[in-house]
Amino acid sequence: MSRKRTYTLRQVKDKILASDSDSEFECSDISDGTDDSDDDSLPVAAANSGSTPVVSTPVPPVTDKTTWEWDIYDDRDDYCPEWLPQYQRRRGVLVDTSDFAPVDYFQLFFPDTLFDLIESETNRYALQQLDSTNDLPLHSRFREWTDTCQAEIKAYVGLIISMGFCTKPTIADYWSSYWLTKTQCADVMPRRRFKLLSSFLHFSNNEQQPERGSLNNNPLFKVQSMLDIVDPLYESVYTSGRCLSIDESIVKFKGRVFFRQCLPSKPTCWGLKEFVVCESKTGYHLKHVIYTGRNTSERDEGVAFTTQLVTTLLQGYKNMGHIVFTDNFYSSPGLFFTERQVWYRCLWDSENKSEAYATHTTTVSSQTKER
Repeated sequence: MSRKRTYTLRQVKDKILASDSDSEFECSDISDGTDDSDDDSLPVAAANSGSTPVVSTPVPPVTDKTTWEWDIYDDRDDYCPEWLPQYQRRRGVLVDTSDFAPVDYFQLFFPDTLFDLIESETNRYALQQLDSTNDLPLHSRFREWTDTCQAEIKAYVGLIISMGFCTKPTIADYWSSYWLTKTQCADVMPRRRFKLLSSFLHFSNNEQQPERGSLNNNPLFKVQSMLDIVDPLYESVYTSGRCLSIDESIVKFKGRVFFRQCLPSKPTCWGLKEFVVCESKTGYHLKHVIYTGRNTSERDEGVAFTTQLVTTLLQGYKNMGHIVFTDNFYSSPGLFFTERQVWYRCLWDSENKSEAYATHTTTVSSQTKER
């Protein structure tokens, strides 16, 4: 019994190019006793009993040798539309940092106004709590409360940061006097005072908080006063380059809030999700929006959430010639043809994450758009 031999695509092409005749290329029959030792690498159809033999498809006749000419293109597309304005801003730090110590860089984003806010609101919340409690236990540490000050709040924040560099199982372990694991926390403030500040630490006045479910309710009310001070500082001390990037990030948080998210693909799975616009080259944080649910930000009627989100993050960067890189989560026709004076050129991410695609985004004025 004979069987049909199958050929690879490369073998077929070589046979076609090497053939000088007009005859049709046919597959030869191979008997059962033929030695196939020279063709071990070729796929051979098994001649099992009861199975259908594999038949190769005849190749069309070839009259002459076929040649190919290749055009080489650069991997990077340097296309620049005429309506894209030239980027005129100069990237760099806007603050003289020649004589800065490490703590001075921290105070650029944590100014004294923020420590004043923490001082006043912490004292206010402690007073509210102590006035509302009639009978405190005899040995309650709340009886030891005295108003805090800005210097003590700075020391408290310093301890919080240092605890991140030296992780221990419990807070009490940082005040342990054991010679092998002793730290310097006890030299800064007593442990009971640290826990007392942690109990009353506050950033806003609870008496001004709207009721849950009302139209004016803000899920971030507890920290909104702090965000109002800190957020504008990122753009005020640094001018970004032309290329920006929009993506989502996770701030590690294990507290009890309804808008806590879980993103298994991120290095930090559980926490608060925020949408961030950063400089592509350095990763410098420019602006962010914390996700608190469907009503994260005010949305115009008929505008998709991602479209509204991108336009919110890009406020202040219109008509400056920026190029913004995003992924396909933000890509939509409504974003590219929005009526909010924004124009986009898009290449979104493919399913193969190893390929580098991006969305090129730039904002232009309505006058340029009409041209």
